[in-house]
Amino acid sequence: MNEQKKPQQIGGTHVYNPFQKARLNAGLSQEQAAEKLSCATRTLQRYEAGETRPDYPMLRGMIDCYKCEAADLFPDLALLDEETGGDAE
Repeated sequence: MNEQKKPQQIGGTHVYNPFQKARLNAGLSQEQAAEKLSCATRTLQRYEAGETRPDYPMLRGMIDCYKCEAADLFPDLALLDEETGGDAE
């Protein structure tokens, strides 16, 4: 019988969440990211579970730490911008 291997995840199970996806793309565990962002691991878990939203300074920190764009953390806004041709006000 041919068993399929489950992909390894680095903490959490909310891969549909853009915060977790960006962290995983950066190759960081929740513990590593929390240390770099100077916050509790539980805080990141809450963001990734959709329980709370990060404030602006935390978002800037995530963008820098994960080496991503704001659109990576908010894909719905990026889609809106594409649909409006970048003229969303």
